[in-house]
Amino acid sequence: MADDYKKVQEEYEKMMDTMFSGKSSEEVAASILQQQEAMMQHMDMDQVMKEAMGAAAAMMNQTESRIQAQTEAMIQNLSASMAGGENPLAGLTDSMGDFADLFGGDPEELTRMFLGGDGDPEYDLESINEKIQSLRVLEKEPGVTLSRSHETFRTFEILLTAYMSLKNAHEMDGLAMEEDPEFIDQIKDMLQSSWGITNSAELTEKLRELTTAGHQAKYSRYQAAADPQELMDDPEDEDELESVLPCWKLAQYFKDKLPENYILGWDYGRAATVVRWGYTVGYINEEDSWAWLDQIAEKMIEVFDSWTEFGLSYVFGSLFWIAAFDGEEGISERFEEGIELLTELLDEDEDGQPGVWAQCAWIGELTD
Repeated sequence: MADDYKKVQEEYEKMMDTMFSGKSSEEVAASILQQQEAMMQHMDMDQVMKEAMGAAAAMMNQTESRIQAQTEAMIQNLSASMAGGENPLAGLTDSMGDFADLFGGDPEELTRMFLGGDGDPEYDLESINEKIQSLRVLEKEPGVTLSRSHETFRTFEILLTAYMSLKNAHEMDGLAMEEDPEFIDQIKDMLQSSWGITNSAELTEKLRELTTAGHQAKYSRYQAAADPQELMDDPEDEDELESVLPCWKLAQYFKDKLPENYILGWDYGRAATVVRWGYTVGYINEEDSWAWLDQIAEKMIEVFDSWTEFGLSYVFGSLFWIAAFDGEEGISERFEEGIELLTELLDEDEDGQPGVWAQCAWIGELTD
């Protein structure tokens, strides 16, 4: 291998001499190509590959040694922090800095991966309230007065479904949400599995439930309860408490911070969406669909004064719903997603195109 290397080096020196021989650029290029071919003839490619693999293995061993050493150091740091009564997560993040240097990435993100989750929720109830209140006080355009017969009223009614339509990439230019038979079948399956709706009668029953009780009725009960055990079928059931407690905490925290009926946007917004889903799969005709949307729109105009308030109510209702299943982490994730969707609906995108809610004024009053 040493002799091969010497021959390759000699050929390389010849090639370098060629570059300064005063030849034309074409001649230089031809000479370099010829010298490269000569170099390749003297190289034992099998041996080169063996040496390359050996070098790679050595690098892997070195990396494994560094990982092992840093893991041991991290465990020692954690043990020392816990023994000293310090916050172990601070030391863990510091230790993850070494792994970030080795592999790249953010130490805090690596810490969350190490813990097997996302760490502390990004939004707790206090920060959620701060964000909601900051949006509620923004200056809003006054609602317009509009006739029920005006075509814009139909657009307004369709846009009451914009949150879920945007989330699921549904059409928003008419009653039907999808035209592709495959997607229509998916909606039909979803209505059955998630809503228990398989026909017109069940659709009507669900719409009545959403517009007369819904989660608003449950939220009111949770606000009124002095203790979560009051809401439980079995006060000793820990699984039931795990579901009830996050909802009760949320209702109690916001009792004096938001209107008591602040779940209605969630209930009625979903009802409008169910109407369009039902129409899309053939469970309700056009006339009845608009009749339901008329009723839903009139209630929302009565309760809210802007798309912002309606949207926040929808998001807030989704927090109360998800709390029963995923607790504080679910609340945080749902709120983050909700704010992102509201921003897309209300603000301009990168190209300066306003969101669909920004393109349609909120209706303040309806006339015949």
